Amino acid sequence: MLFEGRNHDAGATTEFLITDTNDNVVLDGSNASGYDYTLEQFEALCPNRVK
Repeated sequence: MLFEGRNHDAGATTEFLITDTNDNVVLDGSNASGYDYTLEQFEALCPNRVK
């Protein structure tokens, strides 16, 4: 996974851009994409980057 920072798109459904580098797709925020789980892991490892 690649954490790309805040999502600055006006119509965005997610606060941050996270890319699955295996499939080269940006997670869409759904439970199926694993966005919440991945963001929780990143927050635990790098809390200052998520603030």
